[in-house]
Amino acid sequence: MAEAIELDFTSTKVRSKAPDPKVPEALLNVKIDSEPLIKSDGELPTEFQINNYYEKDTLGMDVLKNKYLAPWEQHPWELWTRQAKSISSVEKTKQLKDKWEKNFFSILEDFRFVPGGRIMHGAGREDITTTLNNCYVVAIKDDSINAIYAAINDEALTYKYGGGCGHDLSLLRPAGDAIHGTGGESCGPTGFMNLFSENTNTIAQHGRRGANMQTLRVDHPDIEKFIAIKTGDINMVKYSNISVLLTHKFLQAVEQNDDFELMWKNTAYKTVKARDLWNKIIHYAHSSAEPGLLFWDTMKDYHNAEYCSPLVSTNPCAEQPLPEGGCCNLGAINLERFVDNNKNFTIDKFKETVSMGFRFLDNVVDYNMKRHALASQKANAKNDRRVGLGILGLADMLVKMNIKYDSEDALQTVDQIMQIFRDTSYETSIELAKEKGIFPNFDWSGHSKSKFIKNLPKNLRDQIQKHGIRNSTLTTVAPTGSGAIVARVSSGIEPIFDTSYRR
Repeated sequence: MAEAIELDFTSTKVRSKAPDPKVPEALLNVKIDSEPLIKSDGELPTEFQINNYYEKDTLGMDVLKNKYLAPWEQHPWELWTRQAKSISSVEKTKQLKDKWEKNFFSILEDFRFVPGGRIMHGAGREDITTTLNNCYVVAIKDDSINAIYAAINDEALTYKYGGGCGHDLSLLRPAGDAIHGTGGESCGPTGFMNLFSENTNTIAQHGRRGANMQTLRVDHPDIEKFIAIKTGDINMVKYSNISVLLTHKFLQAVEQNDDFELMWKNTAYKTVKARDLWNKIIHYAHSSAEPGLLFWDTMKDYHNAEYCSPLVSTNPCAEQPLPEGGCCNLGAINLERFVDNNKNFTIDKFKETVSMGFRFLDNVVDYNMKRHALASQKANAKNDRRVGLGILGLADMLVKMNIKYDSEDALQTVDQIMQIFRDTSYETSIELAKEKGIFPNFDWSGHSKSKFIKNLPKNLRDQIQKHGIRNSTLTTVAPTGSGAIVARVSSGIEPIFDTSYRR
């Protein structure tokens, strides 16, 4: 990724100076949208009636109807209205509720901001009790049969409320280890994987099957069994994703072609060639599309709340590494909507939408507090106040700006936009901390150890140290599959893989 450059986008006037050669011209020629963001009449415009809005896009229309519209809703306008009203309801006064209902509607309209699927589905609905968080991480708390089945029960309850789950198997003893008291031998982590998988398949919420992630450390003695679990019998672990937690030590051993010890509870069970294990991981990933790779030590190094809520595993799509009870509170800014007719990216409108979208997700934390399946989930939501604001429509944005996806100009453009996105998110969370209070687990001495925090501009670090911050984690680039379909743009940061295709 090209190096980010500090820019000043505070001016509301169109820039007239010659472009800096390091900065894409499209980001310097900023035209501020003079259209008011907030509509006043509240009537359903013709263009937002569902048949007109989606025209021949039957896929987008079907996904909206089947996944997100309430039974009594007919149009996306009603969806935006329901979300704006419900999520603004947690504001303290009627004046603030009214203000933010209008502001939230202004960014939801035309899917300029796309909340996570659970939010679109459940916000403002009293006929169902579902969580507004897409996914959670459940902990297997110790190496015992009771802990394993407690985790299965916790995941079943979470699926019942509409959430997906991830868990890590690394605490479980390797296959062949003695089981004290019975004289038997352990089946190891892989012996329980299909049980977790079928649990995911069995529990459905309104016909929606759960999603599951199972992870294992690369230095666990059963890692070779784990990475091969989906070969041969196609029915094995078919309702779970699997990923390997990679460590700095393993990657260094691969690079240096060293031996690598497989260990459990500080006891070495086997020594392998690191590159041989690496090649096996690649082989199985190629043959069966799994395991995925999680750079676990790096994730922990960059985790803002590792000091108070250490990471355990990830959600099923792996965009969020999470602690026990941690939840995905997701929403995405639709980048395609910020390119004007002159192929310029409207920075001020973008920053305003990022700030409003961030407040929307912070409000979701409070609105959803009684909708978690487990006490651990409610506790983490309350104490960490995690937010995952991301983006979608990046490829479509580049098309509208006439920039090739795989060009240096694209890298520079995206770098600049994402720096603004990051800084605006952190500025908003700091302002929310001043207005509403910091997240309860906040401690600057621990927070400042995160490499992500260390890489923030100094003025933001100083502000966090002085005022605290509202949310432990702030940004997440998720796949946004269904959200992109209903918004009719490319998903997440993915390229457009063909000019025409049928789904």
